[in-house]
Amino acid sequence: VRRSVVGLSLEYQLLNLTGFAFYFLFNAVLFWDPHVQEEYKRVHSGHSSAVRLDDVLFAGHAALATATTLLQACAYYDHPPLEGSDRCLRAATVGALTFLVLAA
Repeated sequence: VRRSVVGLSLEYQLLNLTGFAFYFLFNAVLFWDPHVQEEYKRVHSGHSSAVRLDDVLFAGHAALATATTLLQACAYYDHPPLEGSDRCLRAATVGALTFLVLAA
C-alpha cells in the first residue's frame, strides 16, 4: 500500500478545517442555545432560525473528515524536508486539531 500525500494541499485542508469548525460552532449554538434562539427571533421580527439538526451534523461530519485527512497527511508526509514555514503549518495543524478535540 502506497502511503503518500503528494498533490494534497495542506494549506487548503487547514483552511477547510477552520471553516467547517466555525460553521459547526455557528450552527450548533444557533440550534441548541435557547438564549441565542430568542435573540435571533428578537432581531428577525419573530422568525425562527432555519438551522436544523442536519445542518449541525453536516458541519460536524465535514470538520471530522477534514481533521482525519489532516492527520493522515501529517502521518504520511513524504515531501521534501520541512522548512521554517512548513514547520509552522504543521504546528498550526496540530494546534487546530488539539483545539477541536478539547472544545468537543
